[in-house]
Amino acid sequence: MTYKHVIRSSQQPLSSIVFRTAARQAPALLVPAAQKHAHIIREYSSKPKSRFSPSGIYSSFVKKALATESWESVENFDQSQDSPDRSLADRVSSYGRALRESLAAPPGKDSLDFYLIKANLLKLLDALPQCHPNHTKRLKYSTYKSTLETSILLILKESESSSSFTISMDEIINIYTLLIRNGSADLKDSAIISKLFSVIQTCKDLSQERLFASSLEFLRFLDAQGKELEAEKLLQWILQVSPALTEASFNLALQHVSHPNIKYKCIPLLFETCRKQGNVPSQAALEFALMALKAGQLHSPLYQKVYSDFVTTNFINTPSQHSSVSALILILESFLESNDSKGAGKFLALFDSVIDVEGLHFKSPELKDQLYKLLIVAHLKFLGSKSMVESFLSKIGQDPEIDFYWSLHNEPQISNVVSIFETARSNGLEITDAVFNNAVDILLQNHTPTEIQNLLSTISVELGIDSTMEVYETLLNNALSKNDVELALSIFHTSLGQGALWTANNRETLDGLIVAMCETMQSEVVKVFRTYTSIRTFTKTVGYEATAALLKLFLSYDYVGDTEQLLEDELGLDSQNFDPQSKPKIYFPLYNYALASNNSENAWSAYTLSEKYFDSPYESYYTIMNHFCNLLRPDVALLIFKNMRNRSKTSGSKPPDEVIYRLLFHEFGKCGYAQGIFELHTFFKMDISVDATVPLLNEIMHAHYELEDVQQAVNIWTEIASFPTGPNHDSYNIMMKVCTKVSIEDVERMWQTLLQSPTVEPDDSNYRQYLIANCYHGFYLRALDIAKVMPVEPSKETIAALYNWTLIEHRKESVAKWALENHPEKWNALLAEPGALKTYLLDEKNPDNDSEAHLRKGLNEKLELDGRTIVPQVIV
Repeated sequence: MTYKHVIRSSQQPLSSIVFRTAARQAPALLVPAAQKHAHIIREYSSKPKSRFSPSGIYSSFVKKALATESWESVENFDQSQDSPDRSLADRVSSYGRALRESLAAPPGKDSLDFYLIKANLLKLLDALPQCHPNHTKRLKYSTYKSTLETSILLILKESESSSSFTISMDEIINIYTLLIRNGSADLKDSAIISKLFSVIQTCKDLSQERLFASSLEFLRFLDAQGKELEAEKLLQWILQVSPALTEASFNLALQHVSHPNIKYKCIPLLFETCRKQGNVPSQAALEFALMALKAGQLHSPLYQKVYSDFVTTNFINTPSQHSSVSALILILESFLESNDSKGAGKFLALFDSVIDVEGLHFKSPELKDQLYKLLIVAHLKFLGSKSMVESFLSKIGQDPEIDFYWSLHNEPQISNVVSIFETARSNGLEITDAVFNNAVDILLQNHTPTEIQNLLSTISVELGIDSTMEVYETLLNNALSKNDVELALSIFHTSLGQGALWTANNRETLDGLIVAMCETMQSEVVKVFRTYTSIRTFTKTVGYEATAALLKLFLSYDYVGDTEQLLEDELGLDSQNFDPQSKPKIYFPLYNYALASNNSENAWSAYTLSEKYFDSPYESYYTIMNHFCNLLRPDVALLIFKNMRNRSKTSGSKPPDEVIYRLLFHEFGKCGYAQGIFELHTFFKMDISVDATVPLLNEIMHAHYELEDVQQAVNIWTEIASFPTGPNHDSYNIMMKVCTKVSIEDVERMWQTLLQSPTVEPDDSNYRQYLIANCYHGFYLRALDIAKVMPVEPSKETIAALYNWTLIEHRKESVAKWALENHPEKWNALLAEPGALKTYLLDEKNPDNDSEAHLRKGLNEKLELDGRTIVPQVIV
């Protein structure tokens, strides 16, 4: 007994049932050439051979289409080309050659005949299906594709711009439909189908029925590109703008959404919309949908869930549809073949509560017998429901296979199972792989995987029945469901010892084993790795979840080299442009590892992997460049910046913006990275996408100040001064730093400039820099006097700066006394903050008899270094 076929001896094929009405009533998209294009040929023949001068865009199209073609003088369409003795292939070849030649004026001419191009185009498109019944082979030749694209774009462009040439919407729809049906897979990288669909969509005079049919055709194109989500969105739009679904339009839509790559999204959506409109799809339509969804359900948990949800939803909303015996048989067979215990359990629970099996209409005793046997096996295999099985058993006669399953279910002692197998054999039951797989599933209802594993060895030795791959997969999944990873691993190794050949169809199970090992055996990374390599000998690659789990494990041990090898094995050697959201468990661990690592080499290796395989979000660049600067690797940050620039030129991505420039100038200046500052400044001068602003120029000026390049800093100050708004507070602070390096007189001139500024009033930060400049040159008492009379309230940072930069002990004590008396809360807060107050003092003993200026210089450099590393500026 098998469960792979539905008896349909008394029924018509499903496709004829579902689409009989659709073929009769649906709006016609294609009309035979003899009817459709006769007027075009007549139109061409009767028109004077007026020529239209091609524009520049036409010339480029023609040049592209004829790039590899040489001119040959051939006749245009005539009766000899349509003669019956010419082969179809020769005829299509001649049509294609005629179309190519009509795209360029003959020798001695300088214009195109667009009516000839249109006639040749339609003739070729009509002939292609006759030449190649297999639609996937019709446009394999690049010359056909290039010529078709060029000719269509030419006539569309001419019809828009010229009143002397027209192409009707009927002709456009016919071209569009023929293109999709002849070669949507080969044209998936072309914009021509999308262009035609856009023209059709914008036609105001097009009926809703024709727009509906044309829009459905576009689903074929999306299927060829494997665009599930886009197809789902298009179908939603189609159903929103179209009238309520009739039986004919529903069947037409079902036909168009049943293509391999889009059906799992679109078929459930179509049925849901039909129900919301108060309609119930026909029984034949339901069975057609079940057959279409079944194809991917066997080996993919994702598709299993789609199938299970579809069955359950339709069962709840339209139970009457499931009164069909053929539909019930189809559903039960699908669940048994896929071994989807979760989906089958949900369906059987609903079935038992809703369906009266006795009340079903059976067309033959064979169908009745088949349904009851399927119900018995499904209940024993997925639910272990004894009472339901007993009621079903009373409805059928003796059957060796059913008796065998029932005996296994009722046997509490695992030691007696071998004798049950022997009895079944003696009763004439052939223990096929399918029977053996069902037997193991039934035994697992009452026995542990360990007991079953030991039983399999006994059966192999005593009965000569070897376990199938499905049996090992079932046992492994059962062990994983109980979180017994050690047992699951043991089952896997046992299967290898028995010569089991795992395949890519078992990838989900093997991926589950890898994920479970990565999560529970983190200290045994070598064992995990060996299991992974064993699995890859069978499957070549592992799935996304397994790859992500291995990556996480390897990175936890800082095995960045192994991570690189893992991604090369699973994602390929070549660079990719995956969306990070499509594989978040791979991209974000890589990026976060690079961001968290204090080892610059490991961080760089992980980051380059994320860039190699993913199209990183723009926001990630700022953070990662800042991190490498903090690791004292500004050269890496500069390299990332260069890659951003190059990428924006080649792919059109967003180039570095002002925020990125400000960050890098600030960080490069902080660590004195001269090469980076010079290169970055050169890039900025050539970058037309970033405007010069005062905040950005401030950072550039500060970077050159850090290099002690006074002349460059002064040049930038001059540029800032030319702005309508003029310098801001930060500009004056940076320039006072520059002047501080020169002389106190230059500081005073700059301070006077600030006081005279019409747009900037000195604030606390300006006074702080002014106090530091005075202390830098040894004017400690003057600095304290300025602090006492400054018109703005000194901040905690200003008080700390005055104290720290005062390098004579009694002057430092005076600052402390003033701060305590006038600003006690701020002073006490500084005392409580570790490292806030420095105790640097000039060496009064001066054993080397250095000048005071030289003594100050050494301490000033220490203070500058402290300020640079302890209180870094934040770019926002």
